[in-house]
Amino acid sequence: MEVMREPTGRSSTVTRSSLAGCDRTTGPPLQTRCQCQNGALCNPITGACVCAAGFRGWRCEELCAPGTHGKGCQLPCQCRHGAGCDPRTGECLSRAPTPASSE
Repeated sequence: MEVMREPTGRSSTVTRSSLAGCDRTTGPPLQTRCQCQNGALCNPITGACVCAAGFRGWRCEELCAPGTHGKGCQLPCQCRHGAGCDPRTGECLSRAPTPASSE
């Protein structure tokens, strides 16, 4: 069970079984196409998106900000030496090599 904050500021409780995949229509009278992205689920009543881990934004169109990961981008990355982490899993990513200078 999950509590969602709707655009109106009202909270609603939804369960995974009450959420629709994004290939369905939402809202009364089921005429609005779900516009969620990146594997997000839609609340079948309101059309509000429930983002998959690693994504944020109104339609779940943005990756978590650098240094965060997980559901709702609430978890801090725990990587050492300034390495980033995968926004979905939190797995540490190796730093990109610094290009060698050509003198």
